[in-house]
Order: sequence, then structure tokens, then C-alpha cells
Amino acid sequence: IPNLQNMVFGMFFSGSPYLGNQGTKPVGDTGMTQCGEYYIIAHNHALFQLDSWGVPMTGPATFTRVDPPVPNACPQ
Repeated sequence: IPNLQNMVFGMFFSGSPYLGNQGTKPVGDTGMTQCGEYYIIAHNHALFQLDSWGVPMTGPATFTRVDPPVPNACPQ
């Protein structure tokens, strides 16, 4: 595993591979998770279908949020 200073985190990564846990992240990292939840992103790989009003790469994508079991620290 690389050192923390050599890693790049995605905006929806909580710093932990476990649901409901917040792991160590670098100072100044602005993540989008609130309580260690997971996000599943679904989209179409047929790029000609992934458009809105003729603008490519702007079409439908679905984010599904998976919260840890209750009780948890997730806002309702």
C-alpha cells in the first residue's frame, strides 16, 4: 500500500474500505461523504446515447447512496 502522501482520493471516498467508517485522509482533502457511505454510479457506455439535447457526455447517470446500518451518523 502506498504512503498516504502518495495517494489520490476520489471525492466520494471516505478513507476507509469499510461501510460506515471514516478513514485517515490528507489535510485539506474535501471529500463528499458525510458518514462513510458508499455511492454506486450507473451509466450507459453507449456514448451516443449519453447526451442531453444533442450535447455529448451530459446524459443520464444515476448515483445510488448506500448508508451504513442504523444507528449511524448519516443525516436523514
